[in-house]
Amino acid sequence: MKASKFLFGIFILVVYLYLLAPVIVVIFTSFNCVFRVIPAGNSGRSRPPIPIDSVHPFRGKPST
Repeated sequence: MKASKFLFGIFILVVYLYLLAPVIVVIFTSFNCVFRVIPAGNSGRSRPPIPIDSVHPFRGKPST
């Protein structure tokens, strides 16, 4: 009986996180950084946040 309650709790947690995933992404993207949710390539390691206002050092500045 305890195992079935545990599995049911895990199931509820997974469904809860699945339904809240879009809300979490919207909250994180409302800040000044964009968080990568899906890692690029096959690497499963976490990625640092990417600043929105980051530009190339030579292409983002007007010429003088």
